[in-house]
Amino acid sequence: MEQYAAAPKKQKSPWLYVGLGCGILILLGLIGIVVLGSLVFKSCQEGFSQLNPEVQEANALKLLGAERIPDGYNVAMAVSMAGTTEVILTTSNFSITNPNAPIEDTGPRRSFQYSERRNIMSPGSLKEWFEGATDNAHALAANGMNYEAGSIIGRGRINSAGAEVLYVFQRYAKDTTISSEFDLGAILLFECEGDDHIRYAVWNAELPEEAASTDPAADTPGGLTPGDEAPAIEAPAEEVPTPIAGTPVDEAALRDFLGHFNVCG
Repeated sequence: MEQYAAAPKKQKSPWLYVGLGCGILILLGLIGIVVLGSLVFKSCQEGFSQLNPEVQEANALKLLGAERIPDGYNVAMAVSMAGTTEVILTTSNFSITNPNAPIEDTGPRRSFQYSERRNIMSPGSLKEWFEGATDNAHALAANGMNYEAGSIIGRGRINSAGAEVLYVFQRYAKDTTISSEFDLGAILLFECEGDDHIRYAVWNAELPEEAASTDPAADTPGGLTPGDEAPAIEAPAEEVPTPIAGTPVDEAALRDFLGHFNVCG
């Protein structure tokens, strides 16, 4: 009986595997585009919703732990993303919901800017500045607090806003950028027990013209005007102004204003 050799198996073309591989890649690419598109759409949708004034106010109340916005203030911005929180309250009508609207002020302007983020820096030098161990304001920028450093006119600490609050009262010089808007300000550091976040704020105010002209911290000590002869004194007088009632450099006003909030949650 003749033996016949088995016919060799027909080999599949390598182009078949190339085609399958390309098809899988195209399918994965389409899935990726759909997923990415849905994420972008959702992000844009959330972004546009943030431009709703009612959403902004709700965000501000939640982030500040407040039941209501202090009288006379509007929410200019209230956002929280990537572990960073930013809330700005102002007495003007400015808001990110309508940034092109003409600014309307009902009187001397005030602004409260609150920030919160995870503390990745060493707060040691920052606390030293707040407590008066140093007047080197570089600690502010080193810890992400990009505030104008003015002439320090007072320091202290209070319990308010659900936290222990360290404050530094300042008067801004007339040749600084921030003084084009504000005259006085309080820079604040909130300490919440057992917390790994850094919470800080600045509360600034513009003075009425009559108050600015009679402010004891104005250009010359003792309320003298240029040309007046200073009385003889045994030692130089300290140029520490009397706090102006109701402004950010009035501790009672600061305590009352922060009483609207509970930043430690």
